[in-house]
This record gives sequence, C-alpha cells and structure tokens, in this order.
Amino acid sequence: MIRILLMYTGRSLQSIEVVSVTVGRPMHRLMSRACEEQASAICRYYPGTRIASIRMHFTRSSINETTSSVKHTGLWSWSSVDAVLRACILGLTSEGWSGAEAFHVASPEIFYPATLSGGVEVPALDLLEQHWSGRVKNVDKSWWADNPRRSFFDTSKAETMLGWQHDL
Repeated sequence: MIRILLMYTGRSLQSIEVVSVTVGRPMHRLMSRACEEQASAICRYYPGTRIASIRMHFTRSSINETTSSVKHTGLWSWSSVDAVLRACILGLTSEGWSGAEAFHVASPEIFYPATLSGGVEVPALDLLEQHWSGRVKNVDKSWWADNPRRSFFDTSKAETMLGWQHDL
C-alpha cells in the first residue's frame, strides 16, 4: 500500500488529503486517482478554482486509424483528437459547475470492426463475454438495450455539464 501526500504549499508541506492506494492496480488508474484527488484538494484549498480532468480513451485522428489497433484491454473505446480538443476547451470555458470534476470523453460506440468477425458487427456484451469472461461482475445489460454497440464509457456527464459531444 502506498500513501500519497497530495499538496505542497509555499507556507509548508501540508497534508490536505492522503489517499491510500493498493499497489498492483494498473499504473494509469493509480495516477488518475492521485491526480483527481489532488485536483479536489486544490479546489478545497483555493475556493473558486475549477479543474476538469478529461479522461480520453485511445485517442486517434480518425476511426480508420483506430481500427488497425483494436485492443480488448481498452474495451474497444476510442476518442477522436478533435473531440478531445473540444472537451479540453469546454473544460476551460463552460459554465454552471465548480470544483474538480472528471469527464469521460469517448466515441458513443465501440470500434470493433466487422472485418475482424467475418463481416458481422459484434455487440459490445458479446465482446465483453468473449474477452473478459469471469472478470467483470454485475453488468447492467440495460445500458445496451437501445444500442448493442454502445461504448462501455458513460459520457453523459461531459455532455450535460460541458455541452460536449464526440461527433459534431
């Protein structure tokens, strides 16, 4: 277990918040958690500060570039460079929220191409079962009721609070 001190001020070293993190979790998750906790601490220490943490997923310039690099470890999710840039700008310019917030930025659909499955567009839940069987529990299957190829990442917070959308 690692304990992370999250803030240093010019006055002294102060423990604004200490987060206990178990080693063994993927490093990107560890660092994301530490950065988001630090952002919360900064916003509490400096009221009026606003920080948007943009969680982008497999950023590429186009879907064509993405399909050549399909990986199940990324849950077949991707973000276009333009969509990520719009989210960053909206994180700075949008109104109606304060403090530290994390926003998922991803395409509304998975990017598993039909060419990898004999011309059939494979539903997201089938891919989850095929590649993650036994490792994912309590899946709310209603998430895919309207669109079987819907992304695993919920971007509604970015859509609602920032006014962001992946494709314009």
